Amino acid sequence: MPEFVPLPLHRYNPARPDLPPEWTSAPAGPHLHGPELSLLAAKSPCNVVHVERLGTADTSAETLRRWLGEDILTPMEPGFLLLRSELPNGRARWSLLGGVPLVSVAEGGLLRLEDVNPSQRDDRLARMRSAKAQFAPVLGLLEPDSGLNAFATHISRDEPLMECRQGDGVRHILWRVPQLEEPVAQTVIKGGAALVTGGHTTLAAALALWAEQGPGTPGNRKPWDYVLCCLTDGSPDGLDVAPVHRVLTWFRKFDWETLLTKAEERFHVRPATMPEDLAMAGDGAFLLYLPTTLWLLIPREPVPDTPADNPQAAEADALLARCPAHVLERGFLRGVLGLGDEELARHFLDYFLSPEEALRLVRGGEAQAAFILRPTPLADLRAMATAGRTLPARSVAVPPCVPSGLVFYLHGQ
Repeated sequence: MPEFVPLPLHRYNPARPDLPPEWTSAPAGPHLHGPELSLLAAKSPCNVVHVERLGTADTSAETLRRWLGEDILTPMEPGFLLLRSELPNGRARWSLLGGVPLVSVAEGGLLRLEDVNPSQRDDRLARMRSAKAQFAPVLGLLEPDSGLNAFATHISRDEPLMECRQGDGVRHILWRVPQLEEPVAQTVIKGGAALVTGGHTTLAAALALWAEQGPGTPGNRKPWDYVLCCLTDGSPDGLDVAPVHRVLTWFRKFDWETLLTKAEERFHVRPATMPEDLAMAGDGAFLLYLPTTLWLLIPREPVPDTPADNPQAAEADALLARCPAHVLERGFLRGVLGLGDEELARHFLDYFLSPEEALRLVRGGEAQAAFILRPTPLADLRAMATAGRTLPARSVAVPPCVPSGLVFYLHGQ
């Protein structure tokens, strides 16, 4: 990372008992669906979804201004924050929150892993432009053994700033990094590039806003020159790279008997009896679940993307051609179902981290098909991103996701 700086952040007023983090924060990522949004909105009129997801960009800005005027949000001194995220299984992950200059994205300091949905980027951009705010950090993985974990153990001896337990049982604990320790934090972050594994839409919107507003100069940085990032150590211990499964909605009804015959041109299509069959299949395989049948699809040939122009790119292309999310979109959703950019950007697909939830929707008739994917190794993801290759939007998650609303970066303040 070329630069990592303290940012002036805001948080919900800790002096108000009606604003506990469990009521005001929300799970981050693209896996939040309509009923869950409604439940979060009902928890508190100050839940972050009221400005991040609901209403229009103008109502987001109006609500945020009201929160500031009513001391619902309160400013924090500029600084770094240390975050510990504890999973119910006892594993934990340390992260540092701070600002990354957007110019570093162009210089390779942040490696983007996924494409973004244009309509979602535009909605996020409109909210960031109107509210002059970022509601959740971009998640990035540092190179393995960055030294962050050893630094965190030292800092966490102090009293935490806040705690928050999400509905999935994940406990998030936040500390302020003492000012004297900030140079050490910057040293920990510097090294290789960070792989973006969450917040791609936020990052794309921040880049677009940065281009609109015009960048500052090295001696006169502007608030929109930075994006709030949560950077975590990229060592495999404590990290589980999870695939994001898809369900096909009823936006258009498909003739599956005909489509499975057509799929034979590109895939070996075999009946499957259990999800564990996927673990034994070859590269690029995925499961197709229909209301009464389960199919294993294995690509007959690698599904290429772009021609390689150097050895590194050739290796990345080979990895991409056997990545399940890429194979599913290029080979099946586009090649068999015939969906194009416009259809894929609309309401044809919903996304789930839980395969059980995806299967339940199909069994209950709420979706017509589910696609269950295998995870892609972290080393493969980094190699593809380093070579400039990207996966379809919403392909990868590295739980636990950092909630929206723990802190805000308000570039208009």
